[in-house]
Amino acid sequence: MIGPVGGGMGAVIAAFGERWTAVAAVRFADLAALVVPALTLSVLLSIDTLKTCVVVDALTRSRHNSNRELIGQGAGNFASALIGGMPGSGTMGATLVNVNSGGRTRLSGLMEGVFVLAAFVPVRELDRMGAHQRARRDPLRRRLSHVRLEHLPPAPAAVHDARFFA
Repeated sequence: MIGPVGGGMGAVIAAFGERWTAVAAVRFADLAALVVPALTLSVLLSIDTLKTCVVVDALTRSRHNSNRELIGQGAGNFASALIGGMPGSGTMGATLVNVNSGGRTRLSGLMEGVFVLAAFVPVRELDRMGAHQRARRDPLRRRLSHVRLEHLPPAPAAVHDARFFA
């Protein structure tokens, strides 16, 4: 869901209510503007999923059912959209780690998803720490903190000329 992290179950229920209220206010012109981006995204995600399936088939010497994969992906993306989620597809990286680690069953795929979800808990805690504390611990930011604009060499004269950008 897009919105603030935390806030308890009441905030989640309120967010669902707001989304369904917004859906009720959608006009035909809004839907027409979404058709091309939605079709583009669905085609790209489908290609990504089928590409992942072909690679996994080659590694495991098995065959996937393309129709089943795409119907499952579409149903998952539709259900995700109903609760404010974003569409997604089968990712090559996590799937290859799963297969190369010995995962061959549906349970291994399910556990992959559980572990990805569990990885979001620390990210949520990092978000709560605040941007200032994260920036203070960032080594690159610490190394560049002494750099000031007055220490940089002057820009060429052409940059200051407004006609340069015309």
